[in-house]
Amino acid sequence: MVVTTRLPTAILGGGYLMVGVLGLNAPGNTLLGVFTADLSHSWLHLALGAILLVGGTAGGRCGTGAQLLAGALAGVAGTLGLALTSSGPFLATTADNILHLSTAMVLLVLGLSTAVSTPPAKPGRYGPLSVATYCGR
Repeated sequence: MVVTTRLPTAILGGGYLMVGVLGLNAPGNTLLGVFTADLSHSWLHLALGAILLVGGTAGGRCGTGAQLLAGALAGVAGTLGLALTSSGPFLATTADNILHLSTAMVLLVLGLSTAVSTPPAKPGRYGPLSVATYCGR
C-alpha cells in the first residue's frame, strides 16, 4: 500500500506560513485572542511552514524528511513552552503548547509512516549527496 502525505504536508505548511505572517503583524501580541504572537513564534511558524511547504510539494524522501524535521522542531517548541513558564525569550500559552505538540505528533506519525514505504533513491548524475538524489529525482 502506498501512503501519500503530500497534500496534508503542504496544507500544514501553508497554514503555518499564514500564521507566521499574521503573527508578525498581530496587534497586542496575540493571534485570534488565544495564541502568543511574539517574534520568536512568528519565525518558528515561518520556518515550519517553509519546510513543510517545500517537503509537501517535493514529495518522496524530501517530504518524509521535511515531516520528520518539522515534527521534531514543533516537539521542541512544545517542550520549551511547557518548561519555560514564567519568563524567557519563548513564552507560550496552553493553546500554543497544544498546537505545537499535536502538530509534532501528527507530523512524526506521517513521516514515520512514509519512511517505511519510501524506496531509497538511485544515485543520480549529481552525486550521492545531492538533494535531487535524496528526493528520488
